[in-house]
Amino acid sequence: MVQPRIVPWAHENELQDLKNWFYNDGSREDMRFRAVQKVKSYQSKGTQYLPHVIDSTAQITSSVLLDEEKSACDKFSVKLSYTMSLIRFVNGLLDPTQQSQFAIPLHTLAKRVGLPSWFVDLRHWGTHERELPSLEMLRIAAKEALAWLWEHYWNDDELEEEEVSDEEENEVVEEVRQLMRMGKSIKAILAENSQHWEEESLITSSNFKIEESKPKRRGDLSPQEQIDAFVSRCRDVWKLQDDRQLFVEVCIEEYNSVLIRLMITKLSEFDQEIIRWLLRNYQDKLHATSPTTLSKKFPLWNVLERRLLNKIVTSINLKSLAQKWEAWNNLFLKHPCYLALWLCQALANRVVEDRIGFKKRRSKRRKQEPLQEVEFALFRQIDRLSQQYDDEPQLYDKMPRPVLLETSAQSDMNDILGDLASLKERLQFTKPSKILWDKHTQWQPKPFGTL
Repeated sequence: MVQPRIVPWAHENELQDLKNWFYNDGSREDMRFRAVQKVKSYQSKGTQYLPHVIDSTAQITSSVLLDEEKSACDKFSVKLSYTMSLIRFVNGLLDPTQQSQFAIPLHTLAKRVGLPSWFVDLRHWGTHERELPSLEMLRIAAKEALAWLWEHYWNDDELEEEEVSDEEENEVVEEVRQLMRMGKSIKAILAENSQHWEEESLITSSNFKIEESKPKRRGDLSPQEQIDAFVSRCRDVWKLQDDRQLFVEVCIEEYNSVLIRLMITKLSEFDQEIIRWLLRNYQDKLHATSPTTLSKKFPLWNVLERRLLNKIVTSINLKSLAQKWEAWNNLFLKHPCYLALWLCQALANRVVEDRIGFKKRRSKRRKQEPLQEVEFALFRQIDRLSQQYDDEPQLYDKMPRPVLLETSAQSDMNDILGDLASLKERLQFTKPSKILWDKHTQWQPKPFGTL
């Protein structure tokens, strides 16, 4: 779903006019100067609202117009204009994706967005070298940049970002699979040193020691260094993902409990994304006529609960849950089902246990107040969902299966297993007693000590 945003134009027809003005075919009046002026008027409304591709198109076009006007008398100013507009073009495309803890090579980022790598070399030349690139080279680069902008932005009839192609999707899937294989290769180290990555931060004093030694090979790295490198790699891949639901789906297909726990602990908002994926696929399974990704990996409810759900719930950071409760609450409201009920019950149990632990530690009350609000909200969700979704574990176990057996004995056995699972759920999640306060209609405030 495309998120709403503020734009400086009043109607999409203005954007269509800009497209025609910047990229005229020679059959009409040259309107490029007017297009540049129009973009400047948009900038006056707030540069943060103007997409980078439109701004870059205007800047490069302005350099082209300057070249056509002054190249005969002042080549240096033309070269400066070209160089600056191209540097800003490259930086604006690549800098937003440079969000890693460690710098990612610009050539790698350029490959991700489909920008020819020589633009990165040209940017480096114009930024760091003593001499500016030649005017002929800059003219070629400006022409190629405008062509790239046309191909990747302006040539879309609806002026929307293109969906990820099958080839790009396959690249994402392969990248995540490679990441999971890397994690599985050190899963023993991750399991034995879980206290290291379960901490809130991986930054320690050892990260800042300066040692004059050759780079270590992987076999020479300590377990902590291998974990740090893997977590850093996970964060890099996660931050660059446009389709995070696809990332989560591949993680489920390549399921490993230790890696799932690590990603929930260390990747920002991974917990919400995996819950969103589970709720969607759970609802799809109940209405599907063929096995889904979730049912293939976890065919029975008790398997899903034991191998995945319990590990997810115990890995969720309650402090983060309280801070982002509005997003969590909307998630449960948007996907009402038995799984949402189960998750609310499990999270409520964790919050109650944490509150009891706070009392034993005599912690300050204000630290517990956000979790108290979350606890009340979870119980409200439980009350709402429990009225409709109490018997769905049986439905999960019955529909659909890779092989369907229609014998009466199999049906009776499923009913018995379903009843036992339902009884186990009722015993495990006993609703705590609650006192609901109602507003008194005729109450009037009085000072203490008066009748």
